Amino acid sequence: MVRALMGAEPRLALASAAVVAAQLYVGYLLRRSCWPAVVAAAYLVGGSLWLLQFTLQHDAQHRNVFGPRWPRLNDALAWVLGAPALVPYRFGRRRKHLDHHRHLGEPGRDADRPSERQVALSRRRAGRLLLLLTAPLASRARQLRRPADAAQSALLVAGALLLGGPRTAAYLALGPLLGRTLHPFGAALLCSHSYGPGNQAVTYSYRGPLNWLFLNTGYHIEHHDFPNVPCCRLAAVTRAAPEFYAGLPHVDSWFTCMINYVTGADRDLTTRHDT
Repeated sequence: MVRALMGAEPRLALASAAVVAAQLYVGYLLRRSCWPAVVAAAYLVGGSLWLLQFTLQHDAQHRNVFGPRWPRLNDALAWVLGAPALVPYRFGRRRKHLDHHRHLGEPGRDADRPSERQVALSRRRAGRLLLLLTAPLASRARQLRRPADAAQSALLVAGALLLGGPRTAAYLALGPLLGRTLHPFGAALLCSHSYGPGNQAVTYSYRGPLNWLFLNTGYHIEHHDFPNVPCCRLAAVTRAAPEFYAGLPHVDSWFTCMINYVTGADRDLTTRHDT
């Protein structure tokens, strides 16, 4: 039954176009707004739309939109989905992500395990909060280390300025940055690998109602079991094998997961939350 759920889902390309258009349109509407409104919109709207873009880009990485026979189309879609963040999609990221799937949790082989500095910081509440607040900036800095990527980013910023001016550019740039802090987007990344019930597993699934809004991005165990199943079909994987998934530790609330992570008992970070 699960095999029938595998395969390309080209309709995700339409969803991608809609989300990118919505992000650009909101940015355009904010071109004459006051700066507090721009920041608030970036957090509330931009961060939420970016979680959708991230989920769709992730499916494109796995060739789940146009299928494995059309790798360049999938890569092109991934680039378009990343463009509103004003940071270019790195095509080499797919190989790193597939290594993460193959070697999940293995020291030295899973590229998404934490650095020693992250582990040290995560041993204290203040350190975990600092990680949540600074991880987006660290990730952005890594994305722009290559001169070619920095040049592409400069062109994207210029395009945003032409579209609506500095407020539009600020909204587009701040959305993914603020969204990866104390936000459902940040909580989704945190709960997928860093922290969950008992903090013992290397990945967790979120089973709450926001999966409906965010394209089943919370079904992370199911995704790791069947990476060739598009995001929109992951809930069906759980329904197809309830005897396997029903008893696994899972998260019911992204918000509660994040609060417990920051304020709970001191613990080490098992895997980083900026995958």
